[in-house]
Amino acid sequence: KGGARDWRATNHGAAGAGVEAQRWRAWRPEAAAEPAKAKPAASGPRLECVCAADVRPEEVRWLWRERIAIGKLCLIGGQPGLGKSMITADLAAHVTRGLPWPVDGEPCPQGSVLLISGEDGVADTIRPRLDAAGADVSRVFILKAVRHGKEHGRMLSLQSDIEAFETYLDERPDIRLVCIDPLSAYLGDTDSHKD
Repeated sequence: KGGARDWRATNHGAAGAGVEAQRWRAWRPEAAAEPAKAKPAASGPRLECVCAADVRPEEVRWLWRERIAIGKLCLIGGQPGLGKSMITADLAAHVTRGLPWPVDGEPCPQGSVLLISGEDGVADTIRPRLDAAGADVSRVFILKAVRHGKEHGRMLSLQSDIEAFETYLDERPDIRLVCIDPLSAYLGDTDSHKD
């Protein structure tokens, strides 16, 4: 009943995706009614999907309600020198002591913290910041290096050390917060200037 051009003429402001959908339907109108047929497996990478009906809904677990979710990525962005690292020391103090969060007084689940810092010295900067923030330093762990066998220690790479990272966290289930400062220092050869 007309092509994509005709459809677009009667649907002003239609997006490209809508036009493509109409082209597909015009080319194979039976496709909308057909169930998807499995094709033979191809070599190489494959998509792995889950049917939404098979997913049990869960509530988000919060470290700090509506601000920092447990098990999720939270980025603190800003220009150098604005205090982002000081914020992580304060977060560590709240988590290690189980202190109520500022502003709303929400309870904070008590636990340990893993700090990964590529810019600040442990003895002259990180420890004094933790002390000033009131952290329980016996519950703060600071990454020194990644070692494989007898090799010299090296920096963590989020490209190649994910399994070691996961293993460390699995062995310490009381860790509630991981701070990577700055994230760009641990991206390996990933170009941090591209999304």
